[in-house]
Amino acid sequence: MCKDTVEMANKFWHITNWKKEDISFNKTFSTSWAISNYWIQKQTNEQFTSVDSKLSEILSSLVTLKNDKEFLIHQFSKVKYYAESQKEYIFEEIRATEFQKLPSRKNCMFLLPYDSDIEGFARNYNFDKRITLEIEVETDAMLHFADISLLNCNSKTFKEKQEIARQYWKGTSRKDNDTEILFRGNFKIIRIVD
Repeated sequence: MCKDTVEMANKFWHITNWKKEDISFNKTFSTSWAISNYWIQKQTNEQFTSVDSKLSEILSSLVTLKNDKEFLIHQFSKVKYYAESQKEYIFEEIRATEFQKLPSRKNCMFLLPYDSDIEGFARNYNFDKRITLEIEVETDAMLHFADISLLNCNSKTFKEKQEIARQYWKGTSRKDNDTEILFRGNFKIIRIVD
């Protein structure tokens, strides 16, 4: 493998909510945080085995206040939140018990393949207001390439989500806009993409 191929293999995109003034170059960073910003947003104090009870509770309250648009929007947002949280807990449990050597979604940095259409990805996932970084990871980095479309499983049953999680953790060889990369290790920021 020639030097250019190795260098390209170590370059990725990262979409972040970091502030431009907090970004420095020519410095090595580490993904040593105990919990990622993404996971903090997904945390809840409740344990999930099913979203059904939350959904039933919310739907019963909708019947009585069916003409209150703001209330309806709030209730549906809660359902989405609980379904997202349940999915993340299921995926993490499967990883911890069956795929322990892979980086956790709880404390990784999410990357995209260097060959992907970063602008199209940012638009499709409503990240176009965030900062995109080109980063270079060290060769001993822990990377897991996964099919991001498998995360679209909120409406599935608990058992179906477990099977989908197994597929996710088995990984993908694709390196396109349907691929997300879970990363742990050291990296450098090469540039901010405008």
